[in-house]
Amino acid sequence: LSLQFFKGNCQRELTLRKLTKENCKFNPCLNGGTCIPGKVSCVCTPGWMGRYCHRHCRNVYKSCERWALEDKCEQVRTQTNFFDINCAVSCQQCIPDPKHKFFTVLSNIPVPPTLEPLQFMVGRWYSVASKGFRYPTDMYLNSYEELLDIVPAEVPMFGTPSFNFTSICRSGNDTRVVRGFLTLRANSFPIEVAVLSSSNEGLTMVELGTMSGHIVTLNISYMQVHPSLDSSILPLGATRRFRRNGQFLEMIVAKLFPHNKITQYKKMFRKTQSYPL
Repeated sequence: LSLQFFKGNCQRELTLRKLTKENCKFNPCLNGGTCIPGKVSCVCTPGWMGRYCHRHCRNVYKSCERWALEDKCEQVRTQTNFFDINCAVSCQQCIPDPKHKFFTVLSNIPVPPTLEPLQFMVGRWYSVASKGFRYPTDMYLNSYEELLDIVPAEVPMFGTPSFNFTSICRSGNDTRVVRGFLTLRANSFPIEVAVLSSSNEGLTMVELGTMSGHIVTLNISYMQVHPSLDSSILPLGATRRFRRNGQFLEMIVAKLFPHNKITQYKKMFRKTQSYPL
């Protein structure tokens, strides 16, 4: 699979508004950060970075040290904040704190700032279904368990970063595995989201949609089916929606079949592992 749907300049970042007195009145800064009117972000304590000091101080790209030596941080600072937020350590925008109490539990790969809007979906999730309803094809038996893993991926040198997206469903000897990518189009409004995936059933899909108010809605826009797969079990179209529901990740699915038959169901996933920023 190739992420060619959301092309763009990886060195563009969304312009941030300056903090106002009204903003600072409620102190949006986290982890001991200080809100100063006129600044574009909070002043963070050692170990933290980001507009609201919500991210651990770390580089996102492995090329950061080389870029800093090439003076990229200073040369293009007036044109883009890409290097400051993606190479904060190398560009001396924050101070790492090795004594930080969470330092040893950080994921090996940080979530790129561009993908922060999808952070609510990131993690390893688990669900048990009492019926065989599954996306996009149903299971043979009436109950199954699903492991959904959305984990940060190595950032590419060029192009849009993405999350690795894996779904594993098991019921007896019936195991369905879907692997792919979850990404978004930077600076789009509403935010455009895509999932590109391939499964051991012989099914390749592209799902396109939008994110609004921390709700991601995806529609199947392309489906390639292997000849060995019984196409009669496939829906004519399908939509699924992800949102946080308390401590759970909720997925609501609607599938359209011939003769206008519609199947709808909801699944609740419980988080079993987090991938910190």
